[in-house]
Amino acid sequence: MNRAILTPLGAHAQQIGGCVVEIAISVLDADLSHIAALCSEINESAASSIQIDVMDGHFVPRLALGPQDCAAFAMHSHLPIEAHLMVEHPEHFLETFAAAGATYLIAHTEVLSDIPAYCDRVRSLGKRPGIAINPETPPDELIPVCTLADLIVVMGVHPGAGGQSFIPSTLQTLTALQTARQQAGAPLPKLQLDGGVNSDTVQQIVAAGADAVIGGSFIIRYPQGIKAGVQTLKMRSKQK
Repeated sequence: MNRAILTPLGAHAQQIGGCVVEIAISVLDADLSHIAALCSEINESAASSIQIDVMDGHFVPRLALGPQDCAAFAMHSHLPIEAHLMVEHPEHFLETFAAAGATYLIAHTEVLSDIPAYCDRVRSLGKRPGIAINPETPPDELIPVCTLADLIVVMGVHPGAGGQSFIPSTLQTLTALQTARQQAGAPLPKLQLDGGVNSDTVQQIVAAGADAVIGGSFIIRYPQGIKAGVQTLKMRSKQK
């Protein structure tokens, strides 16, 4: 069972010594034939969470990862699990992934008709609500309700595949959401960017307002291993 302790963003930043970006690891491109060994390597790194990319073959063309994968990672890791529901009907998946050990349940604004109701339902399951937004989606409708979520995931690439190049225009969405949070005087949501994150892009992403980034193929395929890949992103995020 995942026993991750849920802490506010500000408290976590203080624990790790100031404005250091959090690194979540997407396991979409990882070898899942030995999940226990993979989790051991992730646990030894400075990663803050693990992201499970759930795809239904409709919202995105690909089929990927399910509740059994979520449960396996929750069993072998102490880190919070983010279930990123790239699905047309996220409401059909909430109870299943909550029971599988996910800490965050993340749905896309493009398929949510009532974001406040979604956040309330996720919290009723004892979980943290997250909202994701695609590169082409204007943030106008999300901004007024963004502080109802614990996590906002700005997609830096088109959802559905790893290894894509970063889309620079998504930085504007990130900055707009950061401004909305500041104006509301709210500690949440945590702002996370997902996609195209590497040693060349992480600095501008953090400068635009990201509290956290998703390291996918860059970390999973890092020549010196996952721990070194996470450390490289942290170091690069702090360089001016």
